[in-house]
Amino acid sequence: MMGLVLAAALMDPAALAAEAARVAGRPVAVDERLQLAACETPLFDVVGARVEVRCAAPAWRVFLPFRTDEAAVAVKPGVVRARSAAAAPAIRRGDRVVVLVEGEGFTVSMDAVADGAVQDGRLWVKGANGEGRRMRARVREDGAVVIEG
Repeated sequence: MMGLVLAAALMDPAALAAEAARVAGRPVAVDERLQLAACETPLFDVVGARVEVRCAAPAWRVFLPFRTDEAAVAVKPGVVRARSAAAAPAIRRGDRVVVLVEGEGFTVSMDAVADGAVQDGRLWVKGANGEGRRMRARVREDGAVVIEG
């Protein structure tokens, strides 16, 4: 009896990036090696300095950071402007963000709410419901909001 091998349908990273950029109004970074199961109706949402893409069936979720390299061009209706590599992501008080807590050999992510605007590459955040202890985070050039431990 011969074995049957079925190739799983995958999302096209380029198409995913194009749709996320259309929703966000600016380019996003997508690793071409990304392999996500095909989704009939992915949902896109801008969360802080990233685009969250979700699929209900099969269930998966990925965050795509805004591109901040010299080649990135922000496109808004009727406006095209080049972004500088040093430009900080625009995060304002009340924006939902995903915070990465990084330590030696681990990374944990959590949903949070910006408790102010980015200043000098730093940002105050609170828990996802806007309550709890304020934490100081650093905003990297790739848009990631990070607390280093």
